[in-house]
Amino acid sequence: MRILLSNDDGIHSPCLRALHDALCEAGHELDVVAPLTEQSGVGCSVTLHNPLRLYPVQEPGFSGTAVAGTPVDCVKLALTTLLPQPPDLVVVGINNGANKGVDVFYSGTVGAATEAALRGLPAVAFSRPRPELEPPQALARHAASLVDAVDCVKLALTTLLPQPPDLVVVGINNGANKGVDVFYSGTVGAATEAALRGLPAVAFSRPRPELEPPQALARHAASLVDAVDWRCCAGKVLNVNYPRCRVAEIKGIRAARMAESRWAENYERREDPAGRPYWWIADFLKRDSGGDDTDIALMEGNWVAVTPLQVDRTDRELLGRLQERFGV
Repeated sequence: MRILLSNDDGIHSPCLRALHDALCEAGHELDVVAPLTEQSGVGCSVTLHNPLRLYPVQEPGFSGTAVAGTPVDCVKLALTTLLPQPPDLVVVGINNGANKGVDVFYSGTVGAATEAALRGLPAVAFSRPRPELEPPQALARHAASLVDAVDCVKLALTTLLPQPPDLVVVGINNGANKGVDVFYSGTVGAATEAALRGLPAVAFSRPRPELEPPQALARHAASLVDAVDWRCCAGKVLNVNYPRCRVAEIKGIRAARMAESRWAENYERREDPAGRPYWWIADFLKRDSGGDDTDIALMEGNWVAVTPLQVDRTDRELLGRLQERFGV
């Protein structure tokens, strides 16, 4: 695929360089257009009153264009001016810091991906939490495999298979996909591609670290496939999350709603060496289960959480109110 690669940590970010190398190793063609300096937290900001200056970056094994602007500036410039034709996919990241829950409203990483989506292009935003536990190369290879996984589903359904399958199964992912993780997961993304084509799909995930080899969990997943009437699930995704316990300790299977994450905001007042005050954010996103019937809560109780997901994200209740206010 032809991929436009950007980020919000800047073109010299080790995470961007690792993802660049991994995507190239996977056989993709890359155009890199990224900010000159770190732009974390700028969201979908666009530069309106200052010139955008471009700086070519040529290094052994890497070439790209640095933009003295925001991540959205980078994507806009690339898609309207710099690239001879639109890419097949826009990849943003890997961001050095998680973008979960309401982070998406502030994230320059998600902002850049959103700009691509607004122009009708598929986009994926990759993020990892701080502090990093290992160099980014392994994570970058995993991210590149997720890019290929979503593309594989589309390729299979449009070209490789002589007829549509009765069911698309994705996983078992090595890492839970609970709550708002579903918006970032390549596993759920691959299942969603099937749902967009009107097929039933299921995405299996398990938390890290694994407590036993995957064979017993795989047998349990296969039994769950047999237990569902998939004719009722056309165009839907069942997101299945296993708890962090051994298969023998699983209490059973429960239907679950997706948990939401909320901010716990706290700013510390500090002073610089000159005695001038400034404020530093002290609390970051805390994951709240949001009730006993959510995927997070049930997994904590050693239940397998099965969450039905739909492609249509319209808020039906609010839609009804707006139709009453403005007309159908």
